[in-house]
Amino acid sequence: MRNPISEFHPLAVFLYFMTAVGITILWNQPVFLAMSFGIAFGYASALEKGRNILRSLVWLLPVVLLPVIVNPLVNHRGNTPLLYVNDQPITMEAILYGLFTGVMIAAMLFWFQAYSKSLDSDGFLYLFGKRFPSIALMVTMIFRFVPQFHKSLQEIAAVQKTLGVSTSQGTLKQRLQAGGMLLSALISITLEDSLQTADSMNSRGYGLPGKTRAKKIRFTLRDGLLFGAALGELLFFLLLWGMGKTDFYYFPALTSTGWTPEVIVFFAVTCIYFLIPIFIMIGEEIKWLFLKSKISRLPIPKHKSQP
Repeated sequence: MRNPISEFHPLAVFLYFMTAVGITILWNQPVFLAMSFGIAFGYASALEKGRNILRSLVWLLPVVLLPVIVNPLVNHRGNTPLLYVNDQPITMEAILYGLFTGVMIAAMLFWFQAYSKSLDSDGFLYLFGKRFPSIALMVTMIFRFVPQFHKSLQEIAAVQKTLGVSTSQGTLKQRLQAGGMLLSALISITLEDSLQTADSMNSRGYGLPGKTRAKKIRFTLRDGLLFGAALGELLFFLLLWGMGKTDFYYFPALTSTGWTPEVIVFFAVTCIYFLIPIFIMIGEEIKWLFLKSKISRLPIPKHKSQP
């Protein structure tokens, strides 16, 4: 599905996603974390059209379950012991803390997955390439490294398979040898690609003082509205966070400041804020369907027959 928010100004898009991720990390309230995860998962699913979501769910389950299993074994705080292992209590509070820590991590990963589909490397370099050229280039290459690494791995494996070398066939020794050949080729290609990228950026004068940007992006009204919404959401959260209105504690018992009117309003506002990209996508789809129906109602011109 087309992602309209990727056409917004990089500054507005960056602030939107960093605000969403920051609030998800700092506000550990269970209901909020579940809401953040649900919206981030739905948004990422819409962008991926369901192609990689099943694959994401495969690694998502260990991400959520690992803190649930590990945290009660190392953290024995809590007033509600459920059972004892080697005379050490396994408490309900420790299990819930591990569970919602996993939910927070999963939500953050899905927000970053949506972010990668909304702000490309050119947009990131546009924002930070002038003031922090080295850091901006390094971060951009890190984000690009994982998908490029995976793509190169698939290409090398496909080529080696045609030569009769595969990590899924043969004896254990043959598989290990095939894996070593695959890893060696992958490292060589990765290092060569990194050197070519560095030489290319150096020859183009990247990071030199006085270098102008080749790409200029206008800051329009819709960009200002998104930027203003992100800034307002961030300031609203920081105000409540500084006042202690968003505090939630798992130990020694589940306690919070409660659902005060301010927290309820902020929760509702945050739900709307997180849904902004989905609202934009729905609006674009409705607009396209309207234009499509309008085009279909246009009269078909009749061509005069040639004498």
